[in-house]
Amino acid sequence: MQVGTFATRNSIAAWIDFNGDGTFSSEDKLDTTDEMNANDTTTYTFIVPGDATTGATRLRVRETYRAFGTLDPCQRDPNP
Repeated sequence: MQVGTFATRNSIAAWIDFNGDGTFSSEDKLDTTDEMNANDTTTYTFIVPGDATTGATRLRVRETYRAFGTLDPCQRDPNP
């Protein structure tokens, strides 16, 4: 994944709705990377759980600026 063009202090996180319940819970979170510079990239490695729902699955990737931790996949960015 690659962050945008803000010079510094970018964060990125990703979630996969493995159980197909329509929400991105803390168990669905793959990882967070903070303190990224413009156009930096990061990679997350994960294992699909054995009990994951089959078929199409939603992935959410979120980038924020100066909001370290990126804990909520749907919260509005407090530092637009």
